[in-house]
Amino acid sequence: MSLSDDADSVQNLRDYIDELGTALERCEFQLRIEEVKNQIRSAVAGMVSEGDWQCIAEDCHRLLSTLIRLDALSICLFDAIDSESCHYYSISKEKHNNYKAEMKAPAIRQAFASGTPIYRRDRSEITRVDGSYMTQYAGSIVDVPFSGGTLAVNSIREYAFSKTDIDIIVQFCAVLDEGFNRLTVIRHVRERDKQLSDAKQVDSVGILAAGVAHNFNNILQAIMGNMYMAKLNASSEQQRSFIEEAELAGDRAAQLVRQLRLSVQPSVLNEKHPIDPVEYVHDTIELARDTFDRAIEVELNLNSDIPMITTNPSLFEQIILNVILNARDAVISSANDYGRTPRIDIRMSTGPSPVEATAASYLRIDVIDNGCGMDSVTQERMYDPFFTTKGPSATGLGLSTVRKILEDQGGHMLCESSLGERTHFSLYMPLGFDSEVEEDNDLIVLVADGEEIVRNSTRSILEHHGYNTLIAGSSQEAIEAFRLHRPDLLLLDLSISDGPESDPFTAIQHMDPAANILVFAGEEDALSPEILDADPLVIRKPYLASELLAMVKQATDA
Repeated sequence: MSLSDDADSVQNLRDYIDELGTALERCEFQLRIEEVKNQIRSAVAGMVSEGDWQCIAEDCHRLLSTLIRLDALSICLFDAIDSESCHYYSISKEKHNNYKAEMKAPAIRQAFASGTPIYRRDRSEITRVDGSYMTQYAGSIVDVPFSGGTLAVNSIREYAFSKTDIDIIVQFCAVLDEGFNRLTVIRHVRERDKQLSDAKQVDSVGILAAGVAHNFNNILQAIMGNMYMAKLNASSEQQRSFIEEAELAGDRAAQLVRQLRLSVQPSVLNEKHPIDPVEYVHDTIELARDTFDRAIEVELNLNSDIPMITTNPSLFEQIILNVILNARDAVISSANDYGRTPRIDIRMSTGPSPVEATAASYLRIDVIDNGCGMDSVTQERMYDPFFTTKGPSATGLGLSTVRKILEDQGGHMLCESSLGERTHFSLYMPLGFDSEVEEDNDLIVLVADGEEIVRNSTRSILEHHGYNTLIAGSSQEAIEAFRLHRPDLLLLDLSISDGPESDPFTAIQHMDPAANILVFAGEEDALSPEILDADPLVIRKPYLASELLAMVKQATDA
């Protein structure tokens, strides 16, 4: 072996040792990086609120400073709702900031949108990208994205960061991803807790509203029942007029209770009971006219002989209101385009439907306007959800909602329209029963209600119309009276139950499975599964005398 060969071997050995040393230094440096990342992970694991991001930013600034040279650091969290806003958690040698700001820096948006780091190496690049020189710490900036925002690392020096430095920042952002995932969970838990708190408040309001509704309904029931009897015995038209006004006020108070219950118990929308359609149409139109231009003429032709119908009052008001408002929009457009006096005619009648083969009788409500009308293309699509010709502010749900409600209740709607002339909607709802009451009959009716004033007023109404009436004020009295007299109909208020062991509905059904029971229920009362399975007739307090008589006739005829 020559001396040159020995020299080559020694050099190769030195090169190997140098390479090994470099590899060891890289391993040691990577271990330091992993150690620092684990410290950030520990800080992330300790997060309990969104405000803890300030601590994460401080830890990132302190720990990254042990690996690369930097002068300032910012974590920018994007606003998930407002894409133009962000939340900065900024740390520098001189100050710590935590503030909400508009996301004006284009580089931040660019980095987040592209998913790749944006490196502005000198002041000219910073000025060119962001439009102005930012701060004393902005000689060079690296913006690195993560799932919830960006991590910005600043230096007062230009060309401050190497590819290795940027790779380290990218690794830090992988840890920030974990932190943002935890932040998302924290936000979700906070929102869930808020929803639970809100739900508890709504439940409290619902309980309060139910208690008020129960007591108020019984008071209203007694007032409305006695007003009905006073009207029958009025000695002059003036007295009768005064009593009718009081009846109207009582009915409006009852509607307010229904609306209060609807606001805290939306399940009310599933319930149906008898209503006077003339009264509801009249009141709904009067309400709608408050939003009308005074130039619009509204002509009402509501037959007072229209019978009761069984439906949900809130949904009935909704279909009338939607069709009337649709007509209002049409005639306003017509008045502007054709120069004629805007007019809406509302008519009500009963009879068969022209599209039904059976002779079934329907309540028919016609709404006719002299508005802009519709062409054939619009008529084909007018029931499509979200289809509208009224511009972006309209939902396009009015007519589709009306048709859906009618179809759910066994009804339907028809339309005739001529472009530039008129539109005629006809709404058909099935009649539940005839409201005619035959007097002087031999039927025995047992009225079981815990409120004496309600028992007495109900008995007066029934006896005036020829029913033999018995009364009971408790569940035990009701059960005993039913056993002794076996009435043709039991009017049973569910609130008289003395407890689960003395439920009169169940006890009487066991005594006589064919018992004819009409259930009184307050607006706030939910029917038990056992009662729902029996599927009895139900009338909600407070009710009009006409509603009571119609339901009694329906029950006894059945």
